[in-house]
Amino acid sequence: MRSPGANLPEINACMVLAVNGFVVVPAVVLRRTSGSVSM
Repeated sequence: MRSPGANLPEINACMVLAVNGFVVVPAVVLRRTSGSVSM
């Protein structure tokens, strides 16, 4: 998914941060909820 004119590292960094946030936050929440429920 590369645009031939928009080659901006800022957009790439934002996309990486957004993907990491969407992946990490639910995982942490699930771990905390499962840990609190199991204990």
